Amino acid sequence: MKFGFRMPSLKKRIAARVSLKRVIRHRMGLKVPRGLGILTNPKRAIYNKIYRKTSLGIGDITRLGKAKTKQPEQPIQVSTGSVNPITTTNFPVLDKHFELSENIPLYYKNREVEGLEKTIEACRQQIELACQAKAAFLEKYPWQPLPSHRGYEQLAIILGKQGKHGEAIQVCEQAKGEGWSGDWDTRIERYKGKP
Repeated sequence: MKFGFRMPSLKKRIAARVSLKRVIRHRMGLKVPRGLGILTNPKRAIYNKIYRKTSLGIGDITRLGKAKTKQPEQPIQVSTGSVNPITTTNFPVLDKHFELSENIPLYYKNREVEGLEKTIEACRQQIELACQAKAAFLEKYPWQPLPSHRGYEQLAIILGKQGKHGEAIQVCEQAKGEGWSGDWDTRIERYKGKP
């Protein structure tokens, strides 16, 4: 076990982020939620926990140096047609898809002020575009699986919190059927277990 300062290694940091195992787990939605690694590999999780407590890295030092002052809240800026760099003018449906992906979390964050209607409407708009967006993704990136879908995920969360578990299951099954990445089976099981 190491005590003290950890020697930084750029090579190891890059290797960890581009490893094939990591890419496959992220793409297939097989990630275990943060903090639950103890379920998949208890020995490694305990070792890592102790290691992080007994040693310091560059990231830890920079975080210690920052003052913990609360900044005044800025009004949330909602995107008004910004184009994600991954899209092109040949795929306007992807532009709209990414625009909604950016706006949905902003609307949801602002739900205390404006209510959930804007979030739900944006989710439904993105879901209506799902088939066209899927076709555009497969045309532009035929070698990659479909990414996650913010509209389906957020709508399922909202319906689940409202106690509409049957509707949440339908949303998850629709997203899974269309092939969008995500932990749909886990969500479906969770909602089935609730009254």
